[in-house]
Amino acid sequence: EEMLSEVYYKIGSIQWRKGFYNEGMSSYTKSLEILKNIYGNSHPKTTKVLNQMARLLTVNSRSSEAYEVVQRVIQILKRNNENNHIELAKAYDNLAWIYREQLKYKEALESLEKSIEIKEKYQGEDKLSELGFSMNRLARIYYLLTDFDKAQALYDKVAEYYLQYYGEGHPV
Repeated sequence: EEMLSEVYYKIGSIQWRKGFYNEGMSSYTKSLEILKNIYGNSHPKTTKVLNQMARLLTVNSRSSEAYEVVQRVIQILKRNNENNHIELAKAYDNLAWIYREQLKYKEALESLEKSIEIKEKYQGEDKLSELGFSMNRLARIYYLLTDFDKAQALYDKVAEYYLQYYGEGHPV
C-alpha cells in the first residue's frame, strides 16, 4: 500500500505542475490517507505529503490553511524527536513562504534560518540543492527588505551551490 501512496503523491505533483490544483490536492489527500491507514495520523512518513499539501495551499492563496498544515508537520516531527529531519527543514521553508506572503519578513527570516541550520546537517545527495533552495528564499527576503548586500552575498552562494550540484549549462 505504501507504493500506492507514492504513486498518488507523484500523480498529485504532476497535476499541480500542469495547473490542476484541485486534482493535485485530491491525489495528495489519497496518498496521505493511505499513509495514515498504515502508520497512523502522527507518523513522520506522513510529513512529506503534508508539506506538499501546504505548498499547494500557499500557491493558491490559502495561507491560513497552509499554516495549519505546516504546524502539524512541525508538531509531528518534533513529537517524534526528528529535529534534523529534512521534512522539518521543508516545513520551515513553507512557513517562511507563508510569512513572506503575509509581509511578515522577520518571521520569514527566522524560519529560513531554522531550515538552513537543519539542511547544513543533512547528508542527502541533494544537500546543495536543498541549501540553495532555502538560501535563495532567504536572499529574496533580504532583497525585499532592501538589504541588497546580504541578498547579493546569498545569491552568490546559491549560484555556487547550484553550479556544484547541477554543473555548468544545466537549466536550473
